[in-house]
Order: sequence, then C-alpha cells, then structure tokens
Amino acid sequence: MNKLRIALFLILTTGATACGQTGWSQQSSSTSSSLRCVHFTDPDTGWAVGDFGTIVHTANGGATWSAQTSGTGSHLRAVFAATPDSVWTVGFFGTIRATSDGGQTWITQTSGTPRNLKSIYFTDPQTGWGVGYQGVIIHTVDGGNSWSSQTSGTGAILRCLCFVNDSTGWAVGSGGTIRRTVDGGETWVAQSSGTYAGLRGVDFVNDTTGWVVGDNGMILFTADGGATWSQQASGTGVVLKEVCFVDEQTGWAVGYANTILNTTDGGFIWWPQETDLWGNFKSTSFVDTQQGWAVGDAGIILHTATGGETPQVTPDSAPVTTSLLTSFPNPFNPALTVELRLPAAGEVILSVLDIGGRLVEELHRGGLVRGEHRFEWRPGTRAAGVYLLELRSGEEREVRKVCYLK
Repeated sequence: MNKLRIALFLILTTGATACGQTGWSQQSSSTSSSLRCVHFTDPDTGWAVGDFGTIVHTANGGATWSAQTSGTGSHLRAVFAATPDSVWTVGFFGTIRATSDGGQTWITQTSGTPRNLKSIYFTDPQTGWGVGYQGVIIHTVDGGNSWSSQTSGTGAILRCLCFVNDSTGWAVGSGGTIRRTVDGGETWVAQSSGTYAGLRGVDFVNDTTGWVVGDNGMILFTADGGATWSQQASGTGVVLKEVCFVDEQTGWAVGYANTILNTTDGGFIWWPQETDLWGNFKSTSFVDTQQGWAVGDAGIILHTATGGETPQVTPDSAPVTTSLLTSFPNPFNPALTVELRLPAAGEVILSVLDIGGRLVEELHRGGLVRGEHRFEWRPGTRAAGVYLLELRSGEEREVRKVCYLK
C-alpha cells in the first residue's frame, strides 16, 4: 500500500512530533557514573558532578566533556558556579571541593559537618550556603575558606536551596519542609507547603515568584514569596528532582522515568517533552529559553538548543504535514474536536494516550475515505492533565499534546 500523506488538524498551538525526532540530543559525558547535578554559567561553560567523586567539564556547550580530578571518592550531589572560574561542589560526609581556576585544580574546604550535603548556592564568589541531612545549613562569606553553621529549625533532610540576593533565600526538603530567610540565614522561618511529600528542588526568579518540585509529581507555586503555596498540575506521578526557570513564564522540571516537563506560562500548563533515551534525570540547567542541559543515570547528558521542543515537521523534511484547520481553546473542557484530512483512502488509527504512552482510548480504527473527517473526545471523569493524541497510518505516526482541565 502506498504511503499516505496525512494532514492532522487539531485544536492546538503546538507543533507535530515525528517518530524518532526530539528536541533533546545526547552528549558524550566521558563517564558511566550517575550524574546528580549540572550547572552552566553561560552557553559554553558548565560542570556536572556525580557518584564516586565524578566531575566533568565543558567549555564548548557540551560538544566535548572532559573529566576533572576532584580529589575525593565521595559521592558528589551538587555543583554551583558563581563565575566560570569560581565553582563549588558538595557531597557525602560534609565534602566540599572548590576551584578558583575553572576546575584545573580542586581543593578541599572544611564544612564543619559530617552530614551529607545535598545542595549549594552562591550569590557571588564570596557568599554562599549549603544544606543537607538533619536540617544542616552552612554559610560562608569568604568564598568557603571558612564555613559556619546556621539554625534551620528542622531535622528534615534539606535537599535544595535557592537565593535571589544576599538576604533572601529558601531551602526545601523531606516531609514537605520549606524554610525561608530574609536576613542571609541569621533566621530561617518555616513556610506551610500544604503537603507532606518530599520536596527536592526549588527555584525563584525574584523575591516573590518561585516553584518547588518533589515526590509524586508535586509542583508548588508561589507569587508572594512563599507566604502561600498552591499546587500546579504536572500530569505525572513520578519523582521530580529539579526545577529551573529562566523568567516568570519559562521553566523546566526533570525527574524519574525519562521525565522532562516544560511550561511557557508560569506553570499553568506543564507539557511533557520527548527524548530518545530512557533514564532517571536528576538535574537540569538552562542559560536562556533555548539552551539547556539535563543529566542523570549512567553518565547521561542531554542538550537542547530549542528549549526542548521538537523541530517542526515540514513537507520538505518528512511525509507528515500539519496545519491548523479550526481554532478551539487548548486546554479544553469538556470536549476536544479532532479533524483530519486524507488525500487518499486508507487505514487509520486515532488514539488518546497518557503522557507515559499508555492507551487511554481509541477514537477510530479502520478505513477512511479520502477527504475530511471529524472526531470528538470527551474525557468525562478522567483525571485532568496532559494527554497525547496519536495518529497512525502504515509506518507514519504523528503525535500532539492536549491538556484537559476540570
């Protein structure tokens, strides 16, 4: 049977996804160790750290990654670069390694704690904080030459922290823990997250607007500095490990089971992004709305130059063409209209999938004559969130994302 050229017209504003194409590509990390954190200072310069003291560095956007000698075998859990020269990494047993020459040499700094450290953040090359097990918070004002402890007021595992200036910052952790300071850590005050889920990542773009991610697909949002937190629909139940925003609208969250989520509206809608690799992603770093990296199990490093979006399919690049026939809102409620046009008669399967690729409902399976056809999907009592519309005909496949709201 001759291949069909199919035009699928959906009530969407996103582009088509051709099988085998994604907006993320793999880079060679030069290690098989699991990578736990990645941080870039600009589109060229970045570091990733992980198990067994692994540190890898790139000076060309990840085209090549080279190993650096950390001087420790401890598992490293976080890295932060205040400048392309001044970088710190932390890990198990209170380990801190620092460099002032871009990683050519890494030296030991004394944390003053035997606890595992999970996160580190600097607002400038002198001022920084670290957090870890049993509510540990440490602070430096001299680039790490000396570290002093701060009182967190909790025994929770603090897994991530973020500062917007030398005074204002947040730390999050197990049991729904959120702590905030407005005096550089002299005092840390509890905030109510509204959940007991483990919280694993936090990012703020200013002193009022921020996001937290964690277990069970948890995404929390605040517009008042954390005085109140509200949940956003992630569309997934997996552990989300880290969140990264470049402005008040555009951000990403990564997690287990190959999960990369993106929002361009401040988290009102989170869309899943596709990759060609299967793994648990642990960290992500973006320098603008286009350039970003994600790292995870077995030395995985992924890079995007398109914000993670799949390159648009055109008639010149693939046999599937897509254009907008009618305009309806997306997100939708209560019904989604799907229109497709066949230039020739053929067998077609039109399905609704969840974001894990599992079949939710078949809208059509069988032959269709040449011309335009309309289908309707009413999710009814199904869970709100992101779904995938999949069209198959022979070897051709096209996928679109839709969001069902209640």
